[in-house]
Amino acid sequence: MLHLADVYEQWIRQPSASIAAEVRQLRDNLGLSPKGRQDRRWRIVQAEVIDMGERRDPDTRPARERLRAIDPSAS
Repeated sequence: MLHLADVYEQWIRQPSASIAAEVRQLRDNLGLSPKGRQDRRWRIVQAEVIDMGERRDPDTRPARERLRAIDPSAS
């Protein structure tokens, strides 16, 4: 991604067909274009939206939601 950003910036500063081709190839390889997503058989799915105002019983939450950050120096 960083390389793509560098090449894209170079293409913006000095437009040329060779740099544009490299940008296109990098986007395809990273799956950031429709062709790249198709080549990797990636698909975009609808994300589940959670109402944050909804109150749930703490015992029904998944374990990862009950984890809390702790201060490692407080031991």
